[in-house]
Amino acid sequence: MQSIGMTKRQMAANICLDGMKMIVPGFVLACFFTVPAAQLLASLFFVKFVSSMYIVSCLLVFGAGLLLNCIISYVLVRSMNKKAVVERLREAE
Repeated sequence: MQSIGMTKRQMAANICLDGMKMIVPGFVLACFFTVPAAQLLASLFFVKFVSSMYIVSCLLVFGAGLLLNCIISYVLVRSMNKKAVVERLREAE
């Protein structure tokens, strides 16, 4: 994408947004399916299930996933930009 004029910042933002498109639906599905499963397991082991604590831990994991996504996209763009665009295009051929 840089060969047609995309800047480093735009490239990092694009990669980060693409990662978020995968993280957010996965998080929603995981929360939707794991809350009943956690309640069932808690009842099987005679442990009290605290939904607020479970939701807070899910949100912390979600935040960590988003942060990790942004860090990886920044590192990826930085490592890709060590060579010029023309050299990378030559290697791709």
